[in-house]
Amino acid sequence: TEDAILTTENDVVMHRWESDIMKHKADFICKNGGDILEVGFGMGLASNHIQSNNIASHTILELHPQILERAHEWVKDKPNTRIIEGNWIDTYKHVGDFDGILFDTFSDNLTTQFTQALQQYLMRDKCRVTWWNNLPSPATQFKFKDYEESQKPLIKAIEYDILHVTPTLNPYFNYKEYWMPKFINQNPQKCTTDTTQY
Repeated sequence: TEDAILTTENDVVMHRWESDIMKHKADFICKNGGDILEVGFGMGLASNHIQSNNIASHTILELHPQILERAHEWVKDKPNTRIIEGNWIDTYKHVGDFDGILFDTFSDNLTTQFTQALQQYLMRDKCRVTWWNNLPSPATQFKFKDYEESQKPLIKAIEYDILHVTPTLNPYFNYKEYWMPKFINQNPQKCTTDTTQY
């Protein structure tokens, strides 16, 4: 629908009420401009907010055929944007590295693999990262490990902005506070990314 994405069982997996959250996320990851990665297009809410920032490029990874159809229509007048089709777990080694990253996928239990992908391939120094947090607290399913023991105090630092929200009734998030996670990479080690495939 225009206001929500539904599964084949008519469960809501994303709704327009999330727009303010997505703006906050987009503004965070785009603060320093540069090259931005968005994992999961969804309704394009975050994508629109990312485009309203002063960025160099916008890369979107998307898997679902119906969402891809919407994304390809959306991207037609955005020359700084590319869409890479397929599961991110199969493509992340070939997409480049980035200054800002938003991770928001549906029913994805590969968070450990994503943190490894961030650290080994996707993050530049000072890269700003956020993701969807379903929990009304600072608890998070993401655990950051670093390259060297001495850098743990920097790498593991995740901060939160508390956003007051009024969700439309849905099966995934019905709290009045949204804890938006924020991570800034402090590891200057350069990523080793192969970009030949795309």
